[in-house]
Amino acid sequence: MSDTDIREKTTAERRELVKNDITTIAGTIRKRPPRKYEGRPSKYKPEYAESIVEFFLREKTREEKVGRDKKGEQITKTVANDLPFFSEYARSIDVCTDRLYEWEKEFSEFRDSLNICRDIQKEFLVSNALQGRYDRVFSIFTAKNITDWRDVKEIKQETTHKHEINASPELLALKDQYESELAKRYKSKAIEAPETHD
Repeated sequence: MSDTDIREKTTAERRELVKNDITTIAGTIRKRPPRKYEGRPSKYKPEYAESIVEFFLREKTREEKVGRDKKGEQITKTVANDLPFFSEYARSIDVCTDRLYEWEKEFSEFRDSLNICRDIQKEFLVSNALQGRYDRVFSIFTAKNITDWRDVKEIKQETTHKHEINASPELLALKDQYESELAKRYKSKAIEAPETHD
């Protein structure tokens, strides 16, 4: 078949030609029915819902050896442990943090576990910040970003509904004329006139 013959054929006829060529080259082409979920299977495992909580349930502080006193006894100091993060847990199971948030939307037990972990993070942060183990400014910044706490400013506004009009006598005369026209119009219809604001 020449190029001019192919150009003269309709689109449907051309598709049929191509389909026939493919079937003759590759044998018969079978189309499988579409699957409900396409793509790579999820790496989620039900045990992750429990293991993430275990990961976050670490001690808030630890005792660190500082040195020895004059008597030779060990001196220790209480220091804060690192705040647990979702990114740490994600790396420990070889996934990215975004995957955790996708699982949160998809699996209810994992969503509950993430909410528990958020509470643990908040308690961890507050406990160590109140004890002076974390920098104050950084603690405030972190609390605003990883918890549901926000700065709230209360604004009290008082208003009065008295309005003074500084208008020319002509404008005031027009206003009075408008109000009298409204009163006449509504009296004739036996309806109360709407209030006008001064």
